[in-house]
Amino acid sequence: IPELIRIHGCEKKPVDYVDTFQTRVWRENLARINECIVREWSDLDLSDSEWMALQESIRSDPKYDYRTVDLSRQRLVRIFNSKQFDQGGRFYWGWWQNIPSKYRSRITINGQPTVELDYKQIHPTILYSMVGKPLHSDAYDIGLRPELRDLVKQAFNAMVHSKQTLKRPPRGLSWPEVKCITWRELVERILAKHSALESMFFRGIGLKLQFQDSCVAEQVMLHFARRGIAILPVHDSFICQQQHREELEAVMVKSFEEQFGVRARVRLEWQIKKVALAMC
Repeated sequence: IPELIRIHGCEKKPVDYVDTFQTRVWRENLARINECIVREWSDLDLSDSEWMALQESIRSDPKYDYRTVDLSRQRLVRIFNSKQFDQGGRFYWGWWQNIPSKYRSRITINGQPTVELDYKQIHPTILYSMVGKPLHSDAYDIGLRPELRDLVKQAFNAMVHSKQTLKRPPRGLSWPEVKCITWRELVERILAKHSALESMFFRGIGLKLQFQDSCVAEQVMLHFARRGIAILPVHDSFICQQQHREELEAVMVKSFEEQFGVRARVRLEWQIKKVALAMC
């Protein structure tokens, strides 16, 4: 079993750290969560040809951490990005995190269909709670065409993660042929839309936001682990059997409100009415 708590350096390699009371608590919590996950069995409801197509798509795409889908990777590891344990802290290594999102609707737990719930605009909501204001509208609607919303979201996140003003699109952001707006104009529109968050941009606080959302994720999973129910995290979203959907939504809202003092919006990503499984 790998070390449950890790710190990754700039080359994404584990670095040594001094164990503390808090790291021991995190490790015990994660051991409890993992024990619950491995007691169940998460799988993919795919035909042989679909399974082969999935494996090939993983092998041919460098963005995936592993070259194949290994269903035995049922345990999570919590990875931080600083020795102060205030950056990162999200949960990784579950096989379900290493598949294209279109396949997540085919995930089953103990042969039962699942649903996925996620927090809508989690980081903008957290940022607004930090300045004592509610987020009333779509954080990524700055008056552009609807198909450019994801571009605005990527730009917003880049502005939160960057430690300095970005004069051009950051590496990793695929800038499309957008003739209606330049990068500078896009940044200015985001700043105008979120003038209340002016002090939050270009301060490099993105990993600290991830730490905060990871603490919420831990509480959500712990709630169900105490009840012996497996919940599969994908950062700020969670996959569970359909029968637990309402409880999961309530726990997500409660855990977020306890952490930040504001109510989160939770969205249903997909729902499968019936799954036909070939039983051996």
